[in-house]
Amino acid sequence: MLSRTDLTVKNKRNAINAYNDSLLSLLKMPNSEQSHLEVIRDGADSYIVASEMDAKDPRLQPKIWGEIGLAVTSIERNSGDIDHVYYPKEGIFNVGTFIAGDIYLDGLVLKVHLKFHDAIYSQKIKFGTNTHTARVSPGAAYLGLLNVADIDDFSLLGFTTPAKAEARRGVFSIGKFAADKIPLVMIHGLNSDPLIWKYLTMSILNEPDLQTTHQILHVYYPSGPPPFFNAMMIRRDIDSFLSTFQPDASRSEAVIVGHSMGGIIAKTLVSSPQYASWDATFKSRPEIVLMSENAELQDIFIFEPLFEHATVFFLDTPHRGSAVANSFVGSVGSALVRLPSDFKSIFKNFIERVGVKVLTPEMLPFLKDFGPNSVQVLAPGHPLMQALLKLPVNGESYSIIGSNTQHVCDINSLIGCTTISDGVVEFNSAFLGDKKDHWLSNPHTIRSIISKQLII
Repeated sequence: MLSRTDLTVKNKRNAINAYNDSLLSLLKMPNSEQSHLEVIRDGADSYIVASEMDAKDPRLQPKIWGEIGLAVTSIERNSGDIDHVYYPKEGIFNVGTFIAGDIYLDGLVLKVHLKFHDAIYSQKIKFGTNTHTARVSPGAAYLGLLNVADIDDFSLLGFTTPAKAEARRGVFSIGKFAADKIPLVMIHGLNSDPLIWKYLTMSILNEPDLQTTHQILHVYYPSGPPPFFNAMMIRRDIDSFLSTFQPDASRSEAVIVGHSMGGIIAKTLVSSPQYASWDATFKSRPEIVLMSENAELQDIFIFEPLFEHATVFFLDTPHRGSAVANSFVGSVGSALVRLPSDFKSIFKNFIERVGVKVLTPEMLPFLKDFGPNSVQVLAPGHPLMQALLKLPVNGESYSIIGSNTQHVCDINSLIGCTTISDGVVEFNSAFLGDKKDHWLSNPHTIRSIISKQLII
C-alpha cells in the first residue's frame, strides 16, 4: 500500500501507522527455536524505542519527527578506544530508525530483517515512487544518556579535589559526530558539570533545523584550578577533537556557550591576547626566560582563536570578577581546593629556575606558592581577568545576565541596571558593553537567539 500513488490521505496515514506498529511488534518479538518467525536486527545489542520514553521533567521530553519507521536509540558501551574517546563515558547513544528490509523463507522459518538507519541527517525512505521522511528522535538519544549519566558526581569533586576528577576531563559529542555541522560548544562553570546544559541541549535537539545544522559538544573540566589553565587544556582538547574528526575541514565558525567561569574560558577560545596576558604576569618575554620544558606555561598565556568566527553566549559571566570570591563564602570555598601537583609543578619548576623576580608585583601574591586556584582568580581586580576583559571577541557575543530581583533596565542609559544581580555575579561585572556584544533580557532563550541569528 505504501507504494501506491492512489491512496487517500486517510488510507495513507492508516498504512503508515500499521507499518510503524508492525515494526515495534517485530523489534520486541523474542526469537526462539520453536518460532516460525525470526527477526534479524542490525547494529547494537540494545535499543530504546523513542515513543516509549517518558521524561519525569516535561522540559526533557524528547520529540519525534518524520513519517515512517521506528525511531530508536542504539546503545553501545564506551570501550575507551580511539573511536570512543570523544563520547560520554556512560555510553554511546546513537539516533536511528528501523525499517523493514528483506523478508524471506528459510525452510519453514519466515525471516524478517530490520535495517538500522543511522540518523545523523534526515533520512528519506522510498516505497516505489513515494518518498517518506524517516522517524527520528535525537532528543530520545540524549534522554537515554541523561538517565544513566553520572558526570554530576564530579561537580564538587572537580572543584575541591581536581586530581580525582581529572580522568573525566574532555570534550564529548552528544550524539554521533557529524563533521559538516557547526560545532556548538557548551562550557560549565565553577563547581559544576555538563548536566547544567540538559534543558538547553534538549531544546536544541528537539528543533529539527538546529539539530541538523549544529553539533553539540559538552565540555567537562575539574574547576578547582584557575580558568586560564583550564582554558589551555580545553583548547587542546577541542583542537585534538576537531583534528580527529575534521582533519581537512576549515574551522570557519562555531557557537560557544559559557556559564559563569565557563564564560571566561569561552572568551579565551575566541580571543588573541598577543603578549597582554603574559606581560600582566611576567616582567620578561617568553623568548628570554622560557626553555623547551615550559611549553605548557606559554600556552596558558599566549594563544589564538580556535575558529575564524564565533558566536559566543556569556551566561552570568564575571568578566570583572565576583565580590563573592572575596567574601567569607569565597574564602571557605578557596580553602577547600586542593590544587593538583601536576598543575603546581608547571609554575614551580619555572619559578625555582628563574626566581620570583620575574613575576610582576600584581601577580606575585598569586604565584609565589605556585597557585592560584579558580576562586582567587575570579576575585575583582585580578591582573589576568583585567587583561582578558580588554580583548575583543573574534566574532559576535551575547551577554545573558540573570537577576533575582528586577528583570528590566534601560540598557542605553544603564539606569536601574547596576542593581541587577543573580546573587553571585553583578550586572557591572557581567555586562561587557562593547559594540560587538548584545545584551539579552530574560525573556529570550539561547535556543531562540541561535535560531534567529543562524537559521532564519
